[in-house]
Amino acid sequence: MDNKNKKDSKKFEFVNEKDITSKKSSEKFKIIKKEELDIEMDEVDNNTGSVVDQSNNPKFKRHYFNFETRVAIMMVLVLLLFGSACFFSLEAINFGKNEIVSYDEVSKVDYKVCLKPNEFYNEQCIDEGLEYVSSMVDSITANFYYDVDFSTNIDYNLYYHVAAVTKIYDINDSNKILYQNNETIIDKTSIKNNQREIKFNDTLSINYDKYNTFVNNYLTQYGLSSSAADVSLVLYLDEPTESRQIASIAIPLGKQTFGITKSATSNTNKTVEIVNDVWNEYNSICAFLATVLVIISLVILFKTTRLVLKVTNNKNKYQARLHEILRVYDRIIVIARDGYESNKKREVIKVASFEELLAAHETLNKPIIFSKVNDIKCEFIVEDNKTLYKYVLKEADL
Repeated sequence: MDNKNKKDSKKFEFVNEKDITSKKSSEKFKIIKKEELDIEMDEVDNNTGSVVDQSNNPKFKRHYFNFETRVAIMMVLVLLLFGSACFFSLEAINFGKNEIVSYDEVSKVDYKVCLKPNEFYNEQCIDEGLEYVSSMVDSITANFYYDVDFSTNIDYNLYYHVAAVTKIYDINDSNKILYQNNETIIDKTSIKNNQREIKFNDTLSINYDKYNTFVNNYLTQYGLSSSAADVSLVLYLDEPTESRQIASIAIPLGKQTFGITKSATSNTNKTVEIVNDVWNEYNSICAFLATVLVIISLVILFKTTRLVLKVTNNKNKYQARLHEILRVYDRIIVIARDGYESNKKREVIKVASFEELLAAHETLNKPIIFSKVNDIKCEFIVEDNKTLYKYVLKEADL
């Protein structure tokens, strides 16, 4: 080695572990702890124990996106998340909207006539559909049923009640009412749920003899021989906008014999306009998702803004530092236009600064190879047959 190399070798020396075992050598070299070591090792060869550079191995190659691509991806993601948040927000507040729902509705009523003690009938209560002797009847029991099936689940909060409506009217014109009395037999009962089907049934009993005696006395007292009377047991469905009669039985009064007539509702494939004004579980889920998506989109937007501000500032520092190195050391730097690739297994030492790489260059008397990785990262390399020294300049480090 010539005098220049001898002189340069004093600045940057390479020693083996066995060279520092003596006391003299240990005084010359400071032993550095592993955590204080200012280099990074890529991968250790299991057979030789040497460090292998994996930076050009396709299996280990990292993919980098330039600044503009990353910002574009993040902004598209923000728009998608925010759009999804708007969708779920609209779904969450989407109550109060009118919705057309189809339904099948059916109601019915059954009854039994219970008699006073007598020697003609073995059973106390007899079935419907017969003609009955007024003086033998004690009470009448009615069973009301209601069932409606909607095309979709709906939130409903309805009531029903049963009333006994007593009327005395002109026998030739039922619209000419002489007397009317409404008596509640079953008080308003709530039916509330969120499902497709509404179904309920209820049973009541009235004292027929009481109503019949009252009407007979009324007709006799006022001499109303051309009048008729009856008591109707009516099932009402109390909807938000109206109280609707859905089933009834009409029981004549003031006659020696009578028959009972029934009335019920039967609707198939009907439609109704329903206002969805109840906050339910679906609204809660949509509101939660909208909130989460808004938070995530705001976080990404905040990070994107920071990235833009940081990169705009750091990019100037990175470009300035890179141009400075290339300008000052242009005589000893070789630019790899198509990137640097090595087909040899070498011990790779990543140095912490460009000045340390200069020391390796002076010691080995090898040129410094410049390789651009992408717009925010480049590498400076000095190599010999067994060792490769690398300094990585990254925008993020600045």
